[in-house]
Amino acid sequence: MTCDSIVKHFHLLFNHRNESMALRFYNYLANGYNMARIYLPTYLLKLHCLAEGGVIDKNLFAFSMFDSDNDGRLNASDVASMVKNLLSCCQEHAAAPK
Repeated sequence: MTCDSIVKHFHLLFNHRNESMALRFYNYLANGYNMARIYLPTYLLKLHCLAEGGVIDKNLFAFSMFDSDNDGRLNASDVASMVKNLLSCCQEHAAAPK
């Protein structure tokens, strides 16, 4: 999978279209490196910890989604960006036909 394919198909996995979140997810899969491709074993290993991992694994995933600049710390811009993404997700779902 490439970064472009993850951005394009992000909504199929998470039921939400958001390029910023898709890029953060790619960043999580690529361990912060700009990789040409992410291969299936890496993808499955990373997602396995979400399905079968413990609380620490899930918290590390959440932290990596918040830490947009990969500096190992959450700062005000990281949190503001995540809040903006979460609010756009809520607005999109509220506006969706039922």
